[in-house]
Amino acid sequence: MFGSNEAPVAITSAIGFTINGVNVVIRADDIGSSGTVYYNDKVTTVGTGIILAPEVTLYMTSLSTYRLVSGTDLYLDIDMKQSYMNVFVKAKPSICSTAKALLGSCNNNKDNDFVTKSGDQLAVGSTSFPLTQNNVENTFVTSWRTDTNIFENVIPNYDPSGGDTCLEVHSSPLMSEKPQTLFTENAITVELSFYLQQIIGEAATIWSYKNPNQKVFSALVTRDRFIAYSMFDQTNQETRYTVETVQIELQKWYQLSIIWSGVENTVRIVVVGDDRSSNNAFNVDPNIKGAFAPGGYLMLGMTHNNDRFPFSGYIDNFRVWKNARKNDDVITQAFTYVSTATESELAFLWFFNEGNGYTTTDSGNSHIPLTWASGGWSNVSWTVCTYKIYSISTANIKDVILKDVPDTTETSCTTIINSIPGIGEIAVGAKKVYYEQCLIQSILKNNTESGKDILGPIADTLEPNRTDPNYPTAQLCNKYPGYSNYFGQYCTIYCVKNAGDYNPDDGLCHCRDSFWGFGCAKSCPYARNQVCGGGVCDKETGSCTCSSEKFDPATGCQTCSEGYMGIDCSSVAAVFPSSLTKYTASCFGQGNCQMFDGQMFQVTSAGEYLFFEAPSESLKVYVRMRPCGSCKTCIQQVWFRLNNNYFTVKVPFMASQPLILQQDGSAITMLSLSSHTINSQATITWIDKVTLQFTKGSVNVDVTYIDSSSYLSVSVHTTCTSTSSFKGMLGNCNKNMDDDFKDSSGNSVPYTDVSNDVIDHKFTRFLSLDNSVTNRFIYDVSRYQSNRNSGHVSWL
Repeated sequence: MFGSNEAPVAITSAIGFTINGVNVVIRADDIGSSGTVYYNDKVTTVGTGIILAPEVTLYMTSLSTYRLVSGTDLYLDIDMKQSYMNVFVKAKPSICSTAKALLGSCNNNKDNDFVTKSGDQLAVGSTSFPLTQNNVENTFVTSWRTDTNIFENVIPNYDPSGGDTCLEVHSSPLMSEKPQTLFTENAITVELSFYLQQIIGEAATIWSYKNPNQKVFSALVTRDRFIAYSMFDQTNQETRYTVETVQIELQKWYQLSIIWSGVENTVRIVVVGDDRSSNNAFNVDPNIKGAFAPGGYLMLGMTHNNDRFPFSGYIDNFRVWKNARKNDDVITQAFTYVSTATESELAFLWFFNEGNGYTTTDSGNSHIPLTWASGGWSNVSWTVCTYKIYSISTANIKDVILKDVPDTTETSCTTIINSIPGIGEIAVGAKKVYYEQCLIQSILKNNTESGKDILGPIADTLEPNRTDPNYPTAQLCNKYPGYSNYFGQYCTIYCVKNAGDYNPDDGLCHCRDSFWGFGCAKSCPYARNQVCGGGVCDKETGSCTCSSEKFDPATGCQTCSEGYMGIDCSSVAAVFPSSLTKYTASCFGQGNCQMFDGQMFQVTSAGEYLFFEAPSESLKVYVRMRPCGSCKTCIQQVWFRLNNNYFTVKVPFMASQPLILQQDGSAITMLSLSSHTINSQATITWIDKVTLQFTKGSVNVDVTYIDSSSYLSVSVHTTCTSTSSFKGMLGNCNKNMDDDFKDSSGNSVPYTDVSNDVIDHKFTRFLSLDNSVTNRFIYDVSRYQSNRNSGHVSWL
C-alpha cells in the first residue's frame, strides 16, 4: 500500500509465512513497535520463538525486530517501523539459487531474475517482454500478486489488489491547524473521497469550512442519502440545499467535488463513484458569496454541531483547488494521483498516507496539518482502503520527487553514502540506486535526517550478520547513533536496539523487561503470551520467578509445578488410596472445590448451579454462589431437591442471626443437636454446633456454617464405583479425572485442558440452573418465600 503523503510510494505493511499448513502474519502498527502477530488467524506472542517446521523458527531479536531462520541456510530480518516494515532476506545458494518472485534468484545471472509467475522473462532487447520500467511495474510485479488468503482474515477489508492508507472516522472531528489563505472567496473546488458506512444522525458531514466571520459551509449526505450543502450563520441558523437528483449508496467509494464560482454565483456538485460513474447538479445561490473568505479553517467529519451531523466511515485524498474546475476535468481526475508539483491550481492536498500519529500534513509547500484528538471519545484511526487508484507510472513519480532537489539534501546523501566503510565494494549502479533512495526518503519526509535510513540496507548488503563487530555501521556508532547495535566512545559496547538501552553515564547496556544476557541479545522465556507467564525475568541469567507457585520456574513458567494440572495450572489433583470404601467431595471457603476423583479447583463466577445429583437416590443438590471477597464467590444457599419435597438452607441476613431453613415453602426451626424429618427417606440433623447433616440412603451431605461468616461449606460423602453416574460440580466419582469437567455443551474436557476460563465460562454454564426447573432458593427473607418468578427478586 502507499506510505507517503508526498507521492504514491508503496510500502510493506504486513508479511506472511505459510509452512506445512501453518500461517503466520506480522502486521505493522502506527507506533513502530512490535506490531501484531497472527498464528492461523489468531493473535499470538512470538516471545522466544514460534516453531513453524523442523529447524524453521520465528523469534524476536528486540521489541521492534523479528528474525525467521531455517537452520543455517536462510534468515529473514523484519524491522518494524511506523505503519510499515523493512524486510531483508539472507540465504545460501542452496536455498536462493532456485528462488522465484520479486527478489529473483541468486544464481549469479542478472539476466534471468525478472521472470513472471507464468514464466515469461523480461529481458533487454526482447520484443515480446522488453525489460522496461513499465513492464517491471505492470507485468512482472503484478504477476506475483498473492492468490492465497493468508491476509484475508487478519487485515480488515483485505483486497489482494492492494490499497491506499486512509482514515477511518466515527463521530470524530478533524481540523486544519492554520487559517487557509491560498484560495479566494470568488472561486474554489473542494474534493474528498469518502466511503459512508452508515448515517447515524440527521445527516453525515463530509467536510466543512469555517470562515473568519464564523460562518460555516458544510457538505452533507442527508438521511435519505442525497448530497446536500448547508450554510450556518453565527447563531447556528441553518440554510440547506438538497440535491435530490444526486443520491449515493452506503458502503461504496465516491469522490465528492463542490465547486463554487463567484462570477456565476453558482454551486456545482459532481459525484464520481469508484466505478467511474458520475452524476452532477448545480444551484444558483448568491447566499454563498463570502462563504469561502480566506483565513478560515477546513474541517472533516464535522460541522458546527458534531452530535447532529457525525460522519461514520472512511475518508481519503482531500483536495482544495484555487479555481472553479470544469466538470469534465473533475470526472477525469477522480481517483487518480495528482501532485501539487504538477498542478499549479492545487492549493492543498492531503493524501492520508503517513499511517501513524494524530496529524496528517498537506503535501504542498505549505505543509498545513490536519489534526484530530487522541484517545478518549475520539475515534479516528489509520487503516487501508482498497478502492482502485489510478496512479502515474513509477518513472514519472521518481521524476516528480527528484525534480529540483535542494543542494543540502544532495550533499547530505552523498556524505551518508560515502561514509559507510566498504562502500567501494558496492557496484556503481547499485550505489546510484541507494543514493536516489536516500534523496527520495529525505524529500518524502521533508527531513535530511531521514536519508540515514538507507544505512541499514547498505550495511546488511555488505555484512549480513548484524552482530558482527565489523558490521559497517558499527564503526559509525557515534556519527550515526542508533543505526547499529554498538555504542560507546570506541563503539565497542554491544547493545541490541529496542532490547537494551545504552547508558553513557555508566557505559553499560541495560536490558528491557523482555530481554537478558550479553548485549540484551537473548529473549526471556514466554508462557501464556507473557514474559515468564506474568512473572519476572532476571536480566542477568534469564531465569524466571513465576507469578504463582503453581508454575515451574525451571521451564520458564511454561509448565505446572508438581501437583498442579491444567492449561493454566489452575487445578490440583489429590491422590486417594485405592482401598477407600467411601469418598468425599466438597466446596468450602471462597469457591474452593474438590471433586470425588481428586481434582481441586476454584469457582469465581457467581450463579446458581447443580452441585450434586444422585439419580439412584432421586436427589439433586443445588447451590447459590454469590460474590464475596476480591474476585471470589461463596456458597450462600443450599437447596435439596427430592421427588416431592425440597429443603433450603441459607446464610442469615445478619451475622448474629441463625441459619434460615425452609421446607416446601415454610420456615423451619431446629434446636441444637435436633433432627428434622423431610420425608420417610430423608432427614437433616444438627450433628454438632456448626454442621447440619442431610441423609438419604447411602448419601450424606454436610452443610457447615461458622457464626459471623458469610458462606457455607458443603461436603458430600458417598460410596463410589467405576460405573458411578453422579453429576454436578463434584464430578461423577468413577475414578476417571478426564470426564468430570464439561464444556457448555456437555462435552468432557480432559483434565490437562482445564483452565480458569473453562471452569468459569464453560463448566459453570453447563451446571447453571435450568429455567424450566421451579426455583426453590430463598430471595425474600422477610416473607420466607420466593417471588423470583414474579419478577420482584431481592438478591440476598
